[in-house]
Amino acid sequence: DTIDIVDSPRVAQGDLEWEEAVFTPVSPTQDPRSLENPAKVKWWLLLLLVCSTLTLVARLGWLQLGQGSELRALADGNRLRERILLAPRGEVLDRYGEVLARSAPSFRLLVVPFDVPRGQLSDRLTELAQVLRFDSGALADVTRTIDSKSIEPLTLVSNLSKDQAVLFETRSVEFPGFLVQAVPVREYTSPLAFAHVLGITGSIGGADDYLDNPLYSPQDVVGKNGLEYTYESILKGANGRDLVEVDAAGAVVKSLGQLPSSPGATLRSTLDKGLQEVIYAQFAEKPYMKGAAVALN
Repeated sequence: DTIDIVDSPRVAQGDLEWEEAVFTPVSPTQDPRSLENPAKVKWWLLLLLVCSTLTLVARLGWLQLGQGSELRALADGNRLRERILLAPRGEVLDRYGEVLARSAPSFRLLVVPFDVPRGQLSDRLTELAQVLRFDSGALADVTRTIDSKSIEPLTLVSNLSKDQAVLFETRSVEFPGFLVQAVPVREYTSPLAFAHVLGITGSIGGADDYLDNPLYSPQDVVGKNGLEYTYESILKGANGRDLVEVDAAGAVVKSLGQLPSSPGATLRSTLDKGLQEVIYAQFAEKPYMKGAAVALN
């Protein structure tokens, strides 16, 4: 017997042969066009990667070359702080060398808004007021106008006692951005008898002429009237500087150098402390009366 072998019919031109169709790993639901041109897909991925890399390199180059100096200065400004050391004002004496006005040590509470955690200024101030026992209600308007990005110290409370200052130092880590500074304040030996002559001192305000003066800082205390105002240029001292390095919380890490302050000059007046006090005491015995005293030699 003979067996006739007949070749299998071939599929139409352009279609897969039977053997190729059996062994080609194509899912019945997969679009055959998805396998076309794999090199084209790789080309687009490579182009995207190159473009992203070039963009990143260009941005880094701009930050390094174009804005490097500005960003470096900004970083140093956040890390390095220059603190002002207020100079004591000069003494005011009477004609015999008796002290009428002098500087005495005091403390005040400052805040550096940039170092306070964002949005926590009012809450931290309320907590601190409970610890140091002062009224924070009067500071509500001040805290609303504070620039949170400022690194300039702002005075919140003046004339803190020594006990309050020591208590703050023991818990200062709980209140980042706040600090207590030792400052000289004016002390008058006979304030009632000489108030109309000596005048008073106070912080620089919007109506003062010292705001644009480079010799003054916003923390300075200046004469407002009387001899304190008239002889401001003599009584004012030269402030010092303290350059410190701080950490991210604003705490001082180390001091990098200090320029000490210089006190103001002494002013000798023609007043007579003893005579003035005697005359004032006589008027004080009759508070319902007004008058004047004339001393003749």
